[in-house]
Amino acid sequence: MKNLYWYLKEKSERMGYSSFKGKAIFIIAGLAATAWFLIRVIPKPSRATYPCMQAAAPTMSAFVIYMLSLMGGIKAWNAVKKNWKTRKYWVSAVAFVILICCSGIFIFNKPDVSFARMLQLNNAPLFCYPPNEYAGEAQGIFPGRVVWAHASGAATWKPGQGYWFEDKYNNQADCNWFIDQTLLQLTGTQSQKQAWSKLFSYHNEKNGKASKGYAKGEKITIKINQNNTYSHSDSEELNASPHVVLALLTSLINEAGVSQECITVADPSRHITDFLYNKCIGRFPNVNYMDHTGGDGRLKSNFADDALHFSQDNGKLARGISTAFAEADYVINMALLKGHEGQG
Repeated sequence: MKNLYWYLKEKSERMGYSSFKGKAIFIIAGLAATAWFLIRVIPKPSRATYPCMQAAAPTMSAFVIYMLSLMGGIKAWNAVKKNWKTRKYWVSAVAFVILICCSGIFIFNKPDVSFARMLQLNNAPLFCYPPNEYAGEAQGIFPGRVVWAHASGAATWKPGQGYWFEDKYNNQADCNWFIDQTLLQLTGTQSQKQAWSKLFSYHNEKNGKASKGYAKGEKITIKINQNNTYSHSDSEELNASPHVVLALLTSLINEAGVSQECITVADPSRHITDFLYNKCIGRFPNVNYMDHTGGDGRLKSNFADDALHFSQDNGKLARGISTAFAEADYVINMALLKGHEGQG
């Protein structure tokens, strides 16, 4: 139902209401939005605050009002004619008043306005922040600083050329440069060693510890994104870049001085595929590599119940988290920014 609604919404953006197709799409989209909203919200009313429900609600309300006023007006008009013929004038008069009300609602909530309400979501959804507006309180050594590095030759793969992560399509030197440049720009330092020291010191001070750098034996977990994996076999879909993961490990071990044994690369709910695993373990065999199933040299993730209070209590593991993160002194979230099929 959700996919149907977003499909129809996308179609509606490409045509006006005045056409026959526009009218049909408005009605079908309204039905889909209403069904989707009711199916989701009736079992759990708090879902009405979800962004997707906020997106569907205006379409649903416009459609319901439109249909009620239209059908009510038709019924009232039939009642006026029927009762006038049988000389039930007072009943006919009441029906006429209802007809006037329905007509007024229909006029002021006419289909093209309802249709426009549906399209307004593209411009300023209630759950989105306006462009270039800050949210929350700026954090970091230089509060609010975000850095970006680009090397046009880092990846040269094109569709139909094999796996995107193969060595011949990825420049390891460029990936190493990414890590170097982002660290230096983020911290305002002149070397990776200084950058890591500054990051660790800032993190410790911010979390109520002494302003000190990394201490020997402290654990670091790197969270990678392997969402599009189904086993340890390689997947052509987009996941964490093996070359960027290796670049980060190289920086932590060779520049920050972190022992391999103290580092865990993990995605507890997915799989670490062969190419990524082999590329990293070939260089750093003592790093821990952890995924959902374990085996083939990977560690199997264990979960600690109620380790962090980050959600409501929906069951035993609702607030559970992998021990790789629960026991870590530092966590590096290696995000994978990409487009998705169902934004929002």
